[in-house]
Amino acid sequence: MFSREVPPPEGTSASTFTQVLAENLGHPDSGFTFIQEDGREHFVSWSELSREALRRGRRLLRSGLRKGERIALIVPEAQEFVLTFLGAVSVGVVPVPMYPPMGFSKIETYVEDAAGILRAAGARALLMPRILVDVLAPLVRAVEGLRAVVSEEFFAEPLAGSAPRPEAILPEDVMFLQFTSGSTAAPKGVRVTHAGVLANCAAIISALRLKHGQDRGVSWLPMYHDMGLVGFVLAPLIARCPVSFLPTLRFALSPGLWLETVSRHRATVTFAPNFGLALAVKHASAEELKRLDLSCLRVVGCGAEPNHPETLRTFAAHFAAAGLRPGAVVPCYGMAEATLAISFSEIGVPLAPDVIQREPYHASGLARPASEAEVPTSQVASQVAFVPCGRPIAGHRILIVDDEGNPLPERHIGEVVFQGPSVAAGYHGEAEETRRSFTADGLRTGIADTWRTASST
Repeated sequence: MFSREVPPPEGTSASTFTQVLAENLGHPDSGFTFIQEDGREHFVSWSELSREALRRGRRLLRSGLRKGERIALIVPEAQEFVLTFLGAVSVGVVPVPMYPPMGFSKIETYVEDAAGILRAAGARALLMPRILVDVLAPLVRAVEGLRAVVSEEFFAEPLAGSAPRPEAILPEDVMFLQFTSGSTAAPKGVRVTHAGVLANCAAIISALRLKHGQDRGVSWLPMYHDMGLVGFVLAPLIARCPVSFLPTLRFALSPGLWLETVSRHRATVTFAPNFGLALAVKHASAEELKRLDLSCLRVVGCGAEPNHPETLRTFAAHFAAAGLRPGAVVPCYGMAEATLAISFSEIGVPLAPDVIQREPYHASGLARPASEAEVPTSQVASQVAFVPCGRPIAGHRILIVDDEGNPLPERHIGEVVFQGPSVAAGYHGEAEETRRSFTADGLRTGIADTWRTASST
């Protein structure tokens, strides 16, 4: 549930992400910390990140790739992913983040799904670590014309000779393809532009009130997902906000490591889907809470899947014993077609679920507050509780419309339409799907929701 509109944030001097990398060359003061599977930590400064990204970009051009051509990345290790992703971006080669195989039991299904994404993207090359070469061999064979690139060998080669000069990169150029999850339809490649990334990141920085020299992030989110990539790699690079990256697999095996890392690194911002909050509560005993100090946290963002009021309430109450501030849990909403963020709740305001009457909600598409029920009742079955998702990001607008696209009044259920500079450039190779979703009136999300008054967020 959303309120309507907020003004734009302050602008950024860069018009493409390539310029962001160039600006960061002069900043060796802070950067990213990559935590290895064995617990060792490797720090890479902003200037080192940019230098290595630019080197990798030249290497990609020397291999024959050109601006606008796609290279798929199946790279589980965070540091290698970040450097290669930014390397491609620096020369206009379009990276396509892809999820790695999660095991061998369903490898045939994985190959079939991944091959569909590679064909839809029109990828010329697939970059992978040496450890996945044998596992992904059937995938390479399944996609005609696909070239396999082993990252350790490819980037270890010296840059002997000259590389082609990079072409000019424009704000409207596609920066990367973000494929949708495919949970309700075949995955579609969202054309995320440089301008869209800069606009969305500026709004994220504004909404989270990120301040250089004061804030620090911790993330276990996978890089192939937009919340991990845009939220914890690209936005922090613009804000020059340091981030510590915990391997996703380490979190999956030991969920307690997430908040232990937050406590140890004195992070101020972290995010997780609803299930991540539930896992953190489940794996943090009273004794373990005594070893945590979460007083540093300003924001625990929660998005990427439906937020359940009880999960968020339990998380906030459970970790209050470790110093978590009231109002630190910040529900949010986003999607790949919007680059990432669409709305954030207010930081520092404790969660207040919107409890509505079930019958008019299902029967008439009305979100009537339970407190206004004509016949008072204590029966939980007569009520439905939702987590408010706050205000649209700065410089953007949300409409709720009926089937004909007409704006609806507050507390009427309709389709969410998102307007603003973060809206992506459409779906790659999907003209009809693009026409239906990316309209002159904004992004038709296909998601049903309702208005709330601004004062209730």
